[in-house]
Amino acid sequence: MAFRDTSDLHYWDADDDEPLRRLRACFLRWRIWRGKDEHLQPVGWYAARRETVSDEAITQGLQQSVDASSAEELAVLLNEQDQLYQRFRAASEQ
Repeated sequence: MAFRDTSDLHYWDADDDEPLRRLRACFLRWRIWRGKDEHLQPVGWYAARRETVSDEAITQGLQQSVDASSAEELAVLLNEQDQLYQRFRAASEQ
């Protein structure tokens, strides 16, 4: 799986955006932001891991970054990724 280039996405730091604040508070291992369209309106929900994921972890289903169309969808993806990460770490420690 290739690393998704997110350099063309604009960071959306709307501290008054409650769903964004909640996601950031719940998923501390992730950098979470909103994109902006050409009219500077918020679009999409994005998250990138703060630490790099190994190639081996990626083959096990972990992703360096994820995106979703809603805050709820992103929360589901991040929960799934965090559970996969915990299982991967537990298996690699054995």
